[in-house]
Amino acid sequence: MKKLLLLLSACLACVYADAQTIDKALLNGKWMLYSMGSNGQNLSRDSVDRNIADLISHGTPGHPVTKITPADSLAAAARLKEKFKDLFKTYSIYDDKGNCTMFSGVNRDENGNLKERTGTYVWSGDNKIIQTLDKSNPEAYIIVSLTATKLVIRSDNNADKRNMVLELTFVK
Repeated sequence: MKKLLLLLSACLACVYADAQTIDKALLNGKWMLYSMGSNGQNLSRDSVDRNIADLISHGTPGHPVTKITPADSLAAAARLKEKFKDLFKTYSIYDDKGNCTMFSGVNRDENGNLKERTGTYVWSGDNKIIQTLDKSNPEAYIIVSLTATKLVIRSDNNADKRNMVLELTFVK
């Protein structure tokens, strides 16, 4: 019985260790933003209007909405739609040589334009990439999961208390 339990424990440990390994080759290609979430709030490409309405009616954790008039609600929805109109144009491209390209649908340059940034990335351990775009400081991302069709990452910035999680879908 003891040997059977030991064998079972060893098998489970192997399965767990294998589940933590990410196939790094799957990262190569173009990934489009599908959804992003933080602090219990989620915004997805397929349900932007509903997500904005939920955000307006419920507020965010720690900042609940006390009372909002219909006119205020419509104005807030219009402002958020304008803010998020380019959000789901966001993409990242990775190749097997360590090059990456990113287009952010929210970060505008000093002239108010959206732009594509290029740089490099390296793997750090089995589930982390460190990405440097343009001349910016390196940013680290934990790869939560990676399949042939879906990439889920979160920032590894300990100062960022929002726990932002991004889900991207494979394009090509």
